[in-house]
Amino acid sequence: MKFKGSYVKDFPEDKPYILLTGRSNVGKSSLINAIANTKIARVSKDPGLTATLNFYIESDIYIVDTPGYGYAKRSKEERNKWAKIINDFIEYYNENIICVFALIDSVVGPTELDAILIDYLDSKSLNTILVLTKIDKATQKELSNTLNSLKAFGKDIIQTSSKDGIGIKQLKAIIKELSHVKKR
Repeated sequence: MKFKGSYVKDFPEDKPYILLTGRSNVGKSSLINAIANTKIARVSKDPGLTATLNFYIESDIYIVDTPGYGYAKRSKEERNKWAKIINDFIEYYNENIICVFALIDSVVGPTELDAILIDYLDSKSLNTILVLTKIDKATQKELSNTLNSLKAFGKDIIQTSSKDGIGIKQLKAIIKELSHVKKR
């Protein structure tokens, strides 16, 4: 996987995209690094580091790291700007978005904002896979509660740990399989 840039105008409209979405500090950048098997995305313990769409290419698919939602040490105005960037991208590139990996923190579980996002993605008829992150940090009870909560969404769920590599091969296999899809 390679980093390709942060400006939408620089990317072709005829390529397939996979979006990574989730709240701030859910582990989107760490997941990209785990999939790439190298540090290509900046990772921070401070929420809100990713402030633009960041594009990576893997198997002829653009993987798009989006700014996180929810808590972030940025102004409300800037967070609203991030939401608009994501929404505009989804509106414009809708038929090229072949899948969305909606990341959910296994310790925190799905939040109200996660549910709103998943409903929004459904309203746009986007194929969404729920990617449960940080399972290495969750207790068995937290993991069980989160999995039970996620079942209500009726989506495929992939359990991952970027730290331990759990679920990364499965995500790579999904990306490889999706590389044969050009548009929805």
